[in-house]
Amino acid sequence: MLQRSSALVRQLTGCERVYAIAFGEGALHLHVHLIPRQGSDPASEAWTVADLYRQEATLRHGPGSATTAGDMLRPVLHGASMATGTPWRFLVAVPARLESSRLPNKVMADIGGLPMLERVLRRCAGARRPAAVVLCTDNEALQSAAEGWGFPVLITSADCSSGSDRLASVVGRLAELAQAPGAMAADLERTVILNVQGDQPFIDPAVIDAMAAEFERRTPTPEVLTPVYRMEAEKVHNPNVVKTLLAADGRALYFSRSALPHVRGKDPDQWHDHAPYWGHVGIYGYRADVLARWPALPHSPLEQIEKLEQLRLIEAGIAIGTFPVDGDFLSVDTADQLERARALSERMG
Repeated sequence: MLQRSSALVRQLTGCERVYAIAFGEGALHLHVHLIPRQGSDPASEAWTVADLYRQEATLRHGPGSATTAGDMLRPVLHGASMATGTPWRFLVAVPARLESSRLPNKVMADIGGLPMLERVLRRCAGARRPAAVVLCTDNEALQSAAEGWGFPVLITSADCSSGSDRLASVVGRLAELAQAPGAMAADLERTVILNVQGDQPFIDPAVIDAMAAEFERRTPTPEVLTPVYRMEAEKVHNPNVVKTLLAADGRALYFSRSALPHVRGKDPDQWHDHAPYWGHVGIYGYRADVLARWPALPHSPLEQIEKLEQLRLIEAGIAIGTFPVDGDFLSVDTADQLERARALSERMG
C-alpha cells in the first residue's frame, strides 16, 4: 500500500491543505486523512478520487468548481502506479562513440561554438522528468569531456554494435542511477531508460517529458515508445532520414530508409500528396526490463540490411508504440546535415 507523507503531498499538489494518502483495494479509491489548519479536528474518510478533487476544487475556487479527469489524477497520482503503488523512474542515457563510418568524430563536431555531444547532453538536461542524464561510451576522451561538462559517465565495451546494445550492457547500473536516494532496489518494469542519440543537437526537452507522460498514461504499459513527426515532402526519398510505417493504433509496423508506403501509379515526387509520411525522432523509451533482454534477442537480418537497430525489436515481436510530436527533427549523420545544423544554430543565435 502506497504511503505518502504530508510533506510530499504538499509538494506534489501545491494545496493549502495537506493529505496523507494511501491506496485502498479499489484502484480509484483513496483513504484520505485530512490535516486541517490549526484549531480544527483531523478527520479520516474513504473517498474516491473525484471526491478528493471536489474538495480540492472547493478549497481553490469555491463551491461548484469543476476539474477534468486529467486534472483530477495528475497532481496527487503523478508518477505513481494506482495498481501497484510503484513510482515511475526515468533516466536519459546518451550512447556515443567517436568512430562513425559516414562522419568520423561527429559527436565532437563544432556547432555554434559547442561540441555536438555537449549540446545534446545540455538539451536533455532541460527536461524535467528524468532523474539524470548519463553518457554511455567506450571512449576516455568523451568520458573526460562529459565529466568536465558536469555529466555522469558509464564506460561500456568497445564491442557494442549499436546505441541500444551499449545501453543494454549497463542497464542495471542505469536503473540504479534512476532511483531516488534511499529507494529500494529498482523495479525494472517501472523504470524507463530514454535512449537519446548523440547526433540530435536540437532535441527538444519537451519531447523527452512527453515520452515520460506517455509511459505513465498508457494501459497496458508500453514495452518501447518512440516519437514520430509528419515529414515534409523533400525528406520522403532521403535515405538519411528514417521513416516509420504506422498501424491504425499507432504501433510501428516498420522503419526504413526508403519511402513507406509506396504509392503505386503515382510519380514519386507526388507521393507525399497521397499518403502521410512519418519521420522517426532519434529517441527510444525502453522499459528497463525490455532493454535487459536485448542481448538475448535473435540476430536480425533486417537490422543489418537497413542499419536500423530498432528493427531487431520488430523482428523479435516486441511492439514499439509511437506518439506524434510537432516539429522538424534534425539528426546529424552526414557532412551536409552538419552544415545544416551549423546554419540552424547561427539562425537561433
